[in-house]
Amino acid sequence: MPIIFYFEIANVIDQFGQMTPICNARKGMYRSFHASWHMAVHSLCPCFLMLVFGILTVKNIRQNRRISPLLIRINRHIERHRRTDRQILRMLAVQVLVIIISTTPSCIVRLYSSFTESIIKDAYRIAQENLGTQIANSLSFFAYSSSFYLYTLTGSLFRKELIKTITHCLNYRQRRNQISLVGINQ
Repeated sequence: MPIIFYFEIANVIDQFGQMTPICNARKGMYRSFHASWHMAVHSLCPCFLMLVFGILTVKNIRQNRRISPLLIRINRHIERHRRTDRQILRMLAVQVLVIIISTTPSCIVRLYSSFTESIIKDAYRIAQENLGTQIANSLSFFAYSSSFYLYTLTGSLFRKELIKTITHCLNYRQRRNQISLVGINQ
């Protein structure tokens, strides 16, 4: 809600000498607050919540295994469950690490720009800061698209399920094509 009131559109001269409208937080205390708030909400809070809920999920899985009377406890099953738990925790840790690595630069750039807004900058420094901002913002998108690749790389259980799903889809497609060819030949 505060964004509606504390953001403003300012006309800025770009590198080509043209006036370009830019929507940004008002200069002063609110811009610093917004940068800090963005860092907390965008980078730190999701990581913290993922860790908490991931650890609680693993704890719940372990607790349900102990409660289940139908499960026959054989050393082989216990070791498989431990291996699965380790894979889940490893995938969670890697995902949190990637989110921290990919979102922190964007937050740091926001904080930097809010603290250096009163400094007069030449065109070269503005170009450097714009390049850094674009790289940091592009890197932050990786956090949202990386989970599939991370799970595929770090979890053998996930890989097996993926391969099984792909194989099933390919077999279904082949069977459908064979059925349509048989229908055409008749």
